[in-house]
Parts: sequence; C-alpha cells; structure tokens
Amino acid sequence: MKNLLFIPLLIYITSCSDPDQQYINSIEQVVYDNALSVNMNYRSQEFKWIDTLYVTDMQLQAKMDYNKLLDEIVSFEYFVSDNMLKGNILSLSYITKDRLSDLREWERLIGHSSHSGDYYEFAFAHRNSSNFLSELTSNLELTDSLLAVYDQIREGNTDLLRNVTWYYSRIDKYENNQPAPIWDKVYKSIGALDATKYRLDSLMALEGTDIIHYKAYNRYLIDNLVLNNATVEVKKYFMFDSKLSIIDFEDI
Repeated sequence: MKNLLFIPLLIYITSCSDPDQQYINSIEQVVYDNALSVNMNYRSQEFKWIDTLYVTDMQLQAKMDYNKLLDEIVSFEYFVSDNMLKGNILSLSYITKDRLSDLREWERLIGHSSHSGDYYEFAFAHRNSSNFLSELTSNLELTDSLLAVYDQIREGNTDLLRNVTWYYSRIDKYENNQPAPIWDKVYKSIGALDATKYRLDSLMALEGTDIIHYKAYNRYLIDNLVLNNATVEVKKYFMFDSKLSIIDFEDI
C-alpha cells in the first residue's frame, strides 16, 4: 500500500466549499441503494482519503501468495506405496526423470502385470471403454510430453504435479484398495497454485504504476427505521476506481 495519494488535481477544484462533496454524494447514493431505495437521512460527519492501491502492490501480494503455496506443496512430505520411501514427493528433487519414467511404467509392470500382451497397447485401443482407461492413457500421454521437455520443467509445474499425483493415487488404490484422502487435498492445493499463478501472470502484464483503487474513510449518521428512526453512526471504507467511481466498500 502507498500512503501518498496521487489524485488528479481536478478533484480538488470541483467544489469551492468542499472538494470532496461529489464523492460524499456518491456514498449517499450507495447507502440509499443498499437500503432498497429507502431514505436513511444520510449525513456525512467525516470524509478523508487514506490510501491508494497500485498494481505493483497487487503484484507483490500475488508473488507472496504464489511463493507460499509453492513452498507448502514442495515441502509436503509423504510416501508412495510402491516404494514406501518418505520424502518431498511433489518436489523436483524427488520427481526425477527416472522416477517419472518409473511411474509411467508402473501400471504395465505391476498394476496389470498379469495381462496377456502389452497392457498399454490394450489401454490405448480401448481408451474410451472406461473412465480408468481414459484417465490412464491421458496421463501416459501427458507423461511422455513432460519427459520430452523434462530439462525445461521448473519447480511447481502444475501439469507435472497433477500427473504424478494421479500415479500416486492410483498406486495407493492398488496397494490399499482405495486411495488415501490426502490426494484430494493435494489436487486442491495444485488447483490453488494454478489459480494464483494465473492471477500473478495477469497482474505482471499490467503497468505497475496503474491504480487499482483509491480508499476513503467515511463516518456518517443514518436514521435506522428498524430502530424507530434512531440515529446510528456508521464507519466504512469506500473504494473508488481510477475514474473515481465507487467499486466496493467494507465495514470497519
């Protein structure tokens, strides 16, 4: 957040008596609209600009959110039922190229080792006959594409994370009849990482000095009809966009 407010000079000269009157009027309209067009007898007691949120502030926050989620995922410690070796199973230090290749071959060598002939040939030939075969073949294809560019993969690649998590869950189901609930939580964490990365990338495409919103403080009085028109004091923050239209508000 920036403590210095940069607001165009024109807002200070719009009214000789009170340069902020037009923004107070906007707040009064919001109060009126939120009261279902009932006149609450709004009276502003104090209004002041208190902050400005720039794109760069949102960029920094998004980076912090992304790094926090990534650290939680990479440091997640568990084991996979095929080798029972505990480690940071979602980190690149664990998901080596050889480990990824081993996961790719697990279904053919262990999961369906009793199948006569090449099980993967069978799976691709019948990929639309069941949800499992569809998921298996889609993940095999994804694994092949990841192996082809493995040296370019960076920590937190969500395609890789989803791919190995599918194998982990499948192996767990094979070894223990059903996969542990932990894998659903892992999938949700990966989804959150994906969403945060998208938000970060979107913000990084913007100019850092662009304004997200101005923040103003308003203390005002209203007559509360529910309380027999008793006078009530209200304090709220109001957010104005770069064109100085109200876009949001929050209670204090």
